[in-house]
Amino acid sequence: AFEGNKTLTARELGALAALEPGGPLSQLALDQAKVRILDEYKRRGHAFAEVRTTVEPSPDRTRARARFIVIERDVVIVSGIELRGATRTAESLVRRRLALEVGKPYSTDRVRRSEEGIATLGTFSSVTISLENPEIPARNKRVVVNVSELLPQYLDPRLGFSSG
Repeated sequence: AFEGNKTLTARELGALAALEPGGPLSQLALDQAKVRILDEYKRRGHAFAEVRTTVEPSPDRTRARARFIVIERDVVIVSGIELRGATRTAESLVRRRLALEVGKPYSTDRVRRSEEGIATLGTFSSVTISLENPEIPARNKRVVVNVSELLPQYLDPRLGFSSG
């Protein structure tokens, strides 16, 4: 059973959960189903969604009912994008690689595409994208893009031998 869902139907959540009615009860399977459901909500922009599970056993304890309690919260809209750590790389170059846009939902798919796009520039050792104050739920949030630039390297072509 599913409670609290408004964005996704019970049929869609059931397909995501991929649990077979009448099958054996497995806490591992319930946890995996919960993660799949939560991932889908985050993919759709519900960055602060929560999913809880409860198990209600029958009186004779031969059967049980799994209940998923969904707390969707609002879709998070990107209100601004702040870039940190790019001292030698042009900010416009990094911003062109972002799949996230101001005024659009903050989704895990766009975050992943943005991280991959920035990482393929080859000038950064790490790229992380997160919400500003991620512990405080809000409808509009700023996105923080943290990058760590690689040390500059140079090539000095000469004939001969060298050690160092």
